[in-house]
Amino acid sequence: MSRVVKIQNLFEVQQAREKNPASVWVGGASNLSPPAHKLPWLDVSQCEDLSSLKMVQGVAHVGGAVPLGVLGAHAEVARAFPLLSQAVNHIATPQIRTQATVAGALCQGARCPYIHHGDYPCSKSNAGPCSARGDEGFPFALLDNASCAALHPSTLALALSVLEARIQIQDFKPSGVETSRWTLEQFLNFDPAEIQKTHALPEHALLTTLHLDERKQGNVQRYLRLSSRKLAEWADVEVVLNAQVSGNTVQWMRCALGAVGRKPIRLHALEKAAKGQLKHRLSERKWVEQYLPSWSPLPGQENRVERVTGSLLSVFEEITT
Repeated sequence: MSRVVKIQNLFEVQQAREKNPASVWVGGASNLSPPAHKLPWLDVSQCEDLSSLKMVQGVAHVGGAVPLGVLGAHAEVARAFPLLSQAVNHIATPQIRTQATVAGALCQGARCPYIHHGDYPCSKSNAGPCSARGDEGFPFALLDNASCAALHPSTLALALSVLEARIQIQDFKPSGVETSRWTLEQFLNFDPAEIQKTHALPEHALLTTLHLDERKQGNVQRYLRLSSRKLAEWADVEVVLNAQVSGNTVQWMRCALGAVGRKPIRLHALEKAAKGQLKHRLSERKWVEQYLPSWSPLPGQENRVERVTGSLLSVFEEITT
């Protein structure tokens, strides 16, 4: 078998893996530089089962190998899921979005300047203690950061966390292919003790398709991102909001924060408290703050807590005025 095998459909994946169980795939939820000793590489970037994007009766079906640029420019997706388009079009640069895939954006590694640095110990890359001090001018996790302060990198995962997305997974095992649909919470349900993890996808599984239902979306969708000039491509704070507001009343709300923890942070307590409230409550800082997590910023990162709260209130102001 040659060094790189072009996969045309998912049936060929199973065939290729049966011939060489040690093979790894590249393209769509894979490492851009897979280990050279693991051969062959199964290139799924052009797989027809992974590269389609279509709307069928109000449901978007987005293949794992669809480029972010294609997803962000899709008119029907932008109409049905404006939050998704807003978030995707803020990821990295236009040039990167032409190459980066949906599955790759969900499965990328954690974000931290010490990972694979070599000159510093790192709990992710070499089992050493976390080297983050907090005063390096780089955003670190604001909670659950004792053993690792690296941030979860996926803006796409953040957006999907409030859009009720379902993620189709195909696990190619020797006994056959197992297909399942996960919620975003299941996808991110890795054990916090497993420092190396950013998702729960099994080693030999592929993220094949995202499914999003237009009927499950609210009439208010917002994405807000703060970035420094120095680290423009990496968010300092992200906020996503998906809510149903009727008149002055919040019928329901799904809200999450990005670039603050090892996973996107769903604000479940605030969501529950806001249900049925008059929308002006969301403009009251003290009322909102009582439902936020107990932050534990590293020294020098305390000002980021204020930026998180201010960003959240800024998004709420758009629907309360």
